[in-house]
Amino acid sequence: MLFRWTAFLALLFAVPGLGLSAEAVFSGGGGRVWLKVSQPGCLGYIDLDDHEGSTATDRMVGLDAMGGPAEVRGVDVSKKGNVLLLSSDAVWAFDTKAEKTVRVAALPAAFVPEDLAYQETTGGVLVWGSFVREDATVDRSAAYWIARGSDKPEPVLIEGIAGWQTASFDSAGHLYLGRGPDLWGGVLIATEHEKAADFEWQIRAFRIAALGTPVAGEGANAGALIHSIGAGGGASS
Repeated sequence: MLFRWTAFLALLFAVPGLGLSAEAVFSGGGGRVWLKVSQPGCLGYIDLDDHEGSTATDRMVGLDAMGGPAEVRGVDVSKKGNVLLLSSDAVWAFDTKAEKTVRVAALPAAFVPEDLAYQETTGGVLVWGSFVREDATVDRSAAYWIARGSDKPEPVLIEGIAGWQTASFDSAGHLYLGRGPDLWGGVLIATEHEKAADFEWQIRAFRIAALGTPVAGEGANAGALIHSIGAGGGASS
C-alpha cells in the first residue's frame, strides 16, 4: 500500500492536467486511481500496478464521446466498480468494462452541487452543495439522497451542522463529515414526516474531534482524514 501511495503521488504531479486540480478515488481493487481533472469532458486515471511506460494521453477517458458529462465535480466508485460522477446538474455512472456512461439522476435546477459520496451498504449516493441566490450569495447548504435504483434525488434535512466540505462512508456505512478543521459523524435516517414534511431523509450530525488549524485552506485536515478513512476502511470515497 505504501508503494501504491508513493507511486500515485509521483504520477499525480508528473502528468499534465492531473495536478493540483484533481480529486482522486481508488478503484475497488486499489490498483487504479480515478481522478477529477481540469480538461472538460474527461476523466483521468492512473494504474498503480503497471504505471511504467504509460503515457499522459492514455490516462484520460473521453466521457463526452460516450454521452457523459461535460464537466466532473466529484468522483466515487460503486461496489460494482462503476465510477460515479457528479456534474453541475446530474449524477452519472461510468461502466469501465462496457465503456459507457449513463445518467443516474438529474439534480434540481437551483441546486449547486459540490461533491458526492457512495454508501456501499445500501448502494445509495449522498450529494451535497448549496442553493445560491441571483446575487451569487449562498442561501443555504443542502443535500440530496439518491437511493439505489432510483432516479429521484430526495431532499435531506441537515441537523447539527451548517454544511460541510468533505464526506465519506466507511465500509460499515457510517458517515463522516469534514467542516473546517473538525471531524464530524453523521447519522442518515428516514425523516418523520410530521416533523418535516418537505424532507424524506435527515442527517443528524455530531462533532467527533477538532483537528487543529488547517494548513492549506478550510477543511484540509478533516478532509485528509476522511479520505483516509474511506480508503483504509474499505469504502469507496
